[in-house]
Parts: sequence; C-alpha cells; structure tokens
Amino acid sequence: MNSNLKSYLMEFPNYFALFLFSFYMMLASPILLDISAYFKVPPENMNIIITFFMIGEVAGILALIFLNRKFNKRNVIIFTYVLIIPVMAGLSLVNSLVFFNILYFVSGCLFGIIFMNANISMLEGGVKNKDSVVNLGHGFFAVGALASPFFASSLIKNQLNWRIIYIAVIVLVVISLASYLIASSKKQKGILLEKKSIPLKVMFANKDKNIYMLLTSIMMLFYVMAEVTVFSWAPTFFRIEKFFDLYSASFIVSIFWIGILAGRLII
Repeated sequence: MNSNLKSYLMEFPNYFALFLFSFYMMLASPILLDISAYFKVPPENMNIIITFFMIGEVAGILALIFLNRKFNKRNVIIFTYVLIIPVMAGLSLVNSLVFFNILYFVSGCLFGIIFMNANISMLEGGVKNKDSVVNLGHGFFAVGALASPFFASSLIKNQLNWRIIYIAVIVLVVISLASYLIASSKKQKGILLEKKSIPLKVMFANKDKNIYMLLTSIMMLFYVMAEVTVFSWAPTFFRIEKFFDLYSASFIVSIFWIGILAGRLII
C-alpha cells in the first residue's frame, strides 16, 4: 500500500501540469469583454484567441511525438517550461492584437507539449491502475478550470489590471517546473528501462485497432467542440445577452466544470 501511495505521489508533477494547463486555458474566457475593450475590438473577435490557443495545442501535441524521438524527453520538457515564462511576460506587456494572437498560438504549442507529456508520463509511471491515475489527473484538470474563472473575475472585481493573470501563470509555471525537476531526478536514480522507438508503420498495422482509434478520435472531436464552445463563449454570452455580472457569469462556467469533474470521478 505504501509503495502504491508513493507511486501516486510521484505523479504529482503530471497532476499539477494538467491543473496548470486548464487554469491558463480558462483565464481569458470570463474576461473577454474586458480584454476586447482594451484592444477596441468586438468580444466575438477577441474570442479567436481561444482558437489560436487550441490550434497551437494540437501543433504542440504533434510536435512532442517527433521531439521525443530526436531529443532527450527531460530536456524537451524543461526547455518548454522555460520558454513559457517569456511568452507569458509578452502577453502581459504586448499592445498589438496581432502579436497577442501570435503569442496565444505559441503558448498553445508549449502548453500542448506539457499536456501531452503529462498524459504519457502517467501511463508510463509506476501506478498499476492506469485508468485510476489518468482519471485522477484529469480531475486536477477540471479543478484548474474550475478555479480559473473565479481568479480572473476576482481581479477585475477588485479593479486590478487583467494582465496580472499572466504573471500568476508564471508563478504556477515555476512551481510546476520545480516539481517536475524533483520528481524526474528521483526517477533517474532508479532503474532506467531501455525504450525503443516503434515505427509509425508498425503502430498502425492492425486494421481493427485503426478503426477503433478513428471512432475514438471522432468521439473526442465532438466532445472537444462542445466543451470549448461552452467554456470559451458562455461567460461572455451571459454578460452581454443576459446582463449577468462578471462573478455570476464566471460561476456558471465553473458549474460546468464541476459537472465535468463529477463525471470524471464517477467514471
């Protein structure tokens, strides 16, 4: 039991990485009106930063597959964490909407790498019950998404600059990087298993598995479409169309993530 508990605790950097990913992803959603007012564009145009982020996330996920084949995995993740810091600093300082969108795309790439690495690491970790550890990790994902709207709305409610949200992300990135360095150094002291790269041709050799993966991908596509539509636009919709105050609009999207968390705990 102690050994199993230790295995779960060793996955904390992955849990925190998923928490960080969703926390950042949700930060701009409840305050799109405030950000769009600063850049003097309609909120529906400002919402495109979520699109840039999601496109960047997909690019980062795909990039990690090839980066892990060419470079040391640990170095890739450390370098990614370090790069996130200047990107967040740029988002807190830039005044050009074009560069703001570009930085959101770049942040999506970097956070996509962190997100994918956390999922892969949980599957490769010492916890025997993979379903349990993955669902627990994505529970942390939901908690991050749940906490983020309250944090962003509290800043605006207290008449603080909305750009502070990116400074908060830098603090969380430093904590996440520190936890990753500690955990990875302990893993390196253990027995290292030799890993062999499997050619893509071999990975997709089984036609039945390919069909299963295709159907799973389609299911995930529809799920992500629904999830992103709700969390990215719902707060702004209720603020504009239903005249909700910022806190109430943020609470609605947090309720949505409470439902997501409940579903993941149930499964």
